[in-house]
Formats: sequence, structure tokens, C-alpha cells
Amino acid sequence: MYVVSGSGARASGETPEEAARAFLEAGGSGRAMLVRSPAWVTPYNIAEQLGRWHLIEPAATGDDDSWIQVLPDRALWDLGIDWGERPPRMCDGYRAALDAGLVRLPPSAPPTALPGLAATLHAKVLFIGVGVLFLLIVPMSTIGGTPAVMVLAGLLAAWFFGFPRLLERRKWQELDAGYITLPIAESSRGESTAPRWDYRGTWQLTANGEVKAAPDPNLDAPGYYPSPAGIPGRLNLWTGAQWVAEFREYAPALGTSGPQSSARSS
Repeated sequence: MYVVSGSGARASGETPEEAARAFLEAGGSGRAMLVRSPAWVTPYNIAEQLGRWHLIEPAATGDDDSWIQVLPDRALWDLGIDWGERPPRMCDGYRAALDAGLVRLPPSAPPTALPGLAATLHAKVLFIGVGVLFLLIVPMSTIGGTPAVMVLAGLLAAWFFGFPRLLERRKWQELDAGYITLPIAESSRGESTAPRWDYRGTWQLTANGEVKAAPDPNLDAPGYYPSPAGIPGRLNLWTGAQWVAEFREYAPALGTSGPQSSARSS
């Protein structure tokens, strides 16, 4: 059984489409969620069991005895129900972008780590370097006086503001290669306005290239995809959980195989 729940209505059906249409007929509106019921729920006891709908597992987790959130397919999106953020694979131009090489899916096998320091090691070097430079300021102020302190303070500032740029660049290089070793951003909590990120759609590796988690094929990895607004020549950033106003431009008329430049839009 499947259940669609939203503002002011809840409906069930033997299939996702049947539940969705029943939801619309019941006057359902606003943000809706599609959930698959446990195996022991039937049309005869579902009304009673919905009262026990406490914990919902994300898609591709849980078991036959769990309430599992299901990702709506394209046909359900086209019914006009508000399922939340439309993922890249449900947007126009997604398949064409794949065929043109503008979008690359995570590899089916664990990717080979890029040469050089992994992002996790970059982060350790950053904090170790800041600590070392900070500890040197006190003895150098005694030995070298104010000029030495100013030099160290300048090096500290250059390290603190310059090395994070290298770290962020490395994170994006890893993500473009189909994996991450360190999140680009943490999920927002409370009243934070930071974008939420979800990395379950890509490979998650350790600093030495060992697999921490394989990608969920039902989810789109964070990255740049055809804009849900259908903006020609632009790929929009998908965090794995939502769209943010950051774009990469490309020139399809030139037959390019990928994004050529990036631009941040506020």
C-alpha cells in the first residue's frame, strides 16, 4: 500500500499513482509526501495503522516492516502535486545533458582517488598550520619584536584566508570526480539559512580512498544540472537536497562536452 499525505488530506492506494490521484480527489494541497506502508498493512487495516505512523525511513533504507518515504516518479510530478524540490532527473533537459556529457553520474565502481592530498588531509594541514603559526607569535615577539610579530601575523592571515580556497577547490574536484572525502557544507540546523546538502547520491571515501558509503542510485548526486527553470546555457547547482542560486555556463552551440565557466548568482 502507498499513502500520500499533505495539508488537510491523506489518501492511500495500491500503487503510488492511485494514492496520488486519491489525494487530489480528497482536496489535498500544499507539500505532500509519498510513503510506502509496511508489508502487513492492507486496505482493510490501513485506517487503523495510519494512527501508528510514527517513524518514516528515507528512500532505499528500512525493510518490509518499515514506513518508507518513496521518491515520486516523473508521472507523479506531472500530476501537479507539490512534492517539494524537483530533483534533477525530474527536470526537462536532464537526459539530453547526460547524453551530451554536460552531466556525469557517479561511476558504478568506486572511483580512483585523485592524486594529491585528499580534502580531509587539506583540512588537517590547514588547522595544523594555523596552530603552528599562532604558537610562533609569542616567542617571536620576544626574540624579534614587533616586526617579527607583524610578519607572522601576515603569514597567519595569508594561510587562514588562502588555504581554505585550496581546500574548497579540492572538494569540488573530488565531487566532479564522483566522490567526496569531506562535505562541502553542513546541513542547516535550526534557523540557519545555509543550504542543506545530501551526499547519499555520490561515493563517500576516506582520505586513503577506501569506501565509506556507496551512492544511492535513486538519488541525484550534488552537482550542476539543467536548471529546473529551463534556463538555456546554464547548469544549476543541486546540493543533493535543494537547488541554490549558483550556476555554470556552457556553450552548447560550440559542441562543448562540459561546463566552461562558473558564475555565482545572488
